[in-house]
Amino acid sequence: YPEARFGVYYKSLEEAGGDFYDILNVSDRITGYFIADFSGHDIRTSYMTASLKALLAQNCTPVYSPAESMKMINDVLVEIMPEGKYLTACYLHMNRITRQITIINAGHPPVVFAPKGQAPFLVKTDGDILGMFKDAHFGKTSLDVNPGDMFFIYSDGLVESAQQQVTWAKGADALLPEFEKLQGLPCHEAPGELISRLFDGKTIVEDDIALLCVEV
Repeated sequence: YPEARFGVYYKSLEEAGGDFYDILNVSDRITGYFIADFSGHDIRTSYMTASLKALLAQNCTPVYSPAESMKMINDVLVEIMPEGKYLTACYLHMNRITRQITIINAGHPPVVFAPKGQAPFLVKTDGDILGMFKDAHFGKTSLDVNPGDMFFIYSDGLVESAQQQVTWAKGADALLPEFEKLQGLPCHEAPGELISRLFDGKTIVEDDIALLCVEV
């Protein structure tokens, strides 16, 4: 989808990765961007990604709002997820006609919003995880955007470190200056540039990493 204007970096720590992303052609001029992080890294996790991709295709349509789409997906995941398994997720729904972004957060790290020519900041929206609670409540934020604005959606492997005792909440705040250095880069180059800055061969990768850059 060249009209979706995105770039991505993805690397799993093991063969059976727990991170997942998808780009959804919801309708003409409306695109969905989805990132999820499954608990665990066993083979069952890999099988679940195919089910999740099918659920996204079925439910992320113009008929439903972004919040309704996530609720219906959660209703199915609650029934089919292996016991004790769940996933965090973020769904970014971009309408390029109205120039509005809707972010649905399901227990996932906050989105980084980098308005063109301005300092990036975190869009913090609390929400329940996917696949665990039938009556889950997901955080929702809507923002007006302009051409050239960028959004970064990522999994916690980018900002969290068990060895250094850094939670994703603390790690996300600390990384904002690094996102600011990406201004001026095209969206397809920004994820790789950020990864090269953060993981220069000295930093140990502890988890799967998925990083999606979206340009309005």
